[in-house]
Amino acid sequence: MDAGAQQAPPRRRRLRRVLVGVLVALLLLLALDRLAAAGAERSLARRLQTTEGLSSRPEVHLRGFPFLTQVLAGRYGEVDLRAHDVERQGVRVSDVDVQLKGVQVSPGDAFSGRVREVPVRTGTGSVLLSYADLNGLVRQYGGALGSAVTVGPAGPGRLRADGPLGLSLTASVEVVEGRLLVTPDPAGLSALPPSVSSLVTSTLRAPLTVPDLPFGARLTGGTLDDSGASLTATADGAVLPTR
Repeated sequence: MDAGAQQAPPRRRRLRRVLVGVLVALLLLLALDRLAAAGAERSLARRLQTTEGLSSRPEVHLRGFPFLTQVLAGRYGEVDLRAHDVERQGVRVSDVDVQLKGVQVSPGDAFSGRVREVPVRTGTGSVLLSYADLNGLVRQYGGALGSAVTVGPAGPGRLRADGPLGLSLTASVEVVEGRLLVTPDPAGLSALPPSVSSLVTSTLRAPLTVPDLPFGARLTGGTLDDSGASLTATADGAVLPTR
């Protein structure tokens, strides 16, 4: 019998064992990488809940693969953060959703757990103010008439304001310097007595100040829909406190 033929099965068995060993090692590395990412997400979520003063733990997703190479490099591809039912100075914000890029944490700080702040190069986000949230803003900033006015949907880009003395009109909303500015439609105002029209104008046109949002988000624009004010935000140059 050919000696090469006798040696072939042992060689195949050795090759099979090597391939199985490599596959097992890769699976272990993958599991370790995912466990490390999940642990980092939980740790960051706990810290942000405390430093941002959130009533519930935010959602944190560290994008990019593998995760451990990002830790060693001290640079992270993308970090997605989301907070629900944010309370700030008596104002409620239903959702804040931010995507951060260019996040940097030195490997030494990451491994030692001494991360005090996380600088961010760029960030974009979305903010949802439901009509319940908007009514809270109107009550807080609308003066004497604010507590008597109720706002609700009136089609794309519009809201309806209803109140005493037969008040019922539509208005638009825009973001100006990070605040919401409501502009009543002239046709609706002209149907009101002058004194009431003046009072309504001062109430609705009072800038609705949204308090500081978590994750360094700052309002830049947006529109109205059936769910409320769907706003855009930026987080460029933000620094997240984590201690």
